[in-house]
Amino acid sequence: MLRLASLLLLAAPTTPLLMLSQAPTPLLLVDLDALLAVDLESIGAMSCAERSDLLSDALFVHARVTSTRDATTSFHKSTAAALATLDCPLPRGGAYLCMGLQTQPDADYFWARATGPGARRAAPGIGLAAGDGSVDLRWLSDAEAAARGDQPQTGDGKWSEWVEYLAVGDEVDLVPRDVAGALEAFGGAVRGVTRRERPPGAQPLLKGAWTWT
Repeated sequence: MLRLASLLLLAAPTTPLLMLSQAPTPLLLVDLDALLAVDLESIGAMSCAERSDLLSDALFVHARVTSTRDATTSFHKSTAAALATLDCPLPRGGAYLCMGLQTQPDADYFWARATGPGARRAAPGIGLAAGDGSVDLRWLSDAEAAARGDQPQTGDGKWSEWVEYLAVGDEVDLVPRDVAGALEAFGGAVRGVTRRERPPGAQPLLKGAWTWT
């Protein structure tokens, strides 16, 4: 019995699994579930074009809210309004706010948005502006969205109204529009994220770290 206990102890992992919410931000994440057939160690040796093609549907910028507007804005199609500030740089080439990897806010209602392709779905009517190493989130009026070539508000509030209720410390995700620009913004440092073997709505786990330059 003692020998069995010793073997089990040796077999136990030496480091605990790290949930996404436990990690400091900002982070550049690669969705490991989208790259199951890929040798991740080979990505660093790829050309810029090959890497961009491979990672075009797999990268997220994970950030936290550092400040919000003082009062509830309530969206109106004719006006634009500030919403929140994030603690991440805006990558060269731009990005958009997506439904995201995390289940917050309002996890019991929005958990499905964090599953599979839905995680990359854009939050309509939300614009991004670069600050000093930060990103500002804003409601876009229909006219402003059209002028910028961004997605206008759909009127289906569940896809973007959650942005209005973000609080300091909440986690959100951006989808970079340019792989090379995203890697450049983070010095090539990437963390892996996965939902494999996790129940629906559960937090994703971080797994692996690479530097791809």
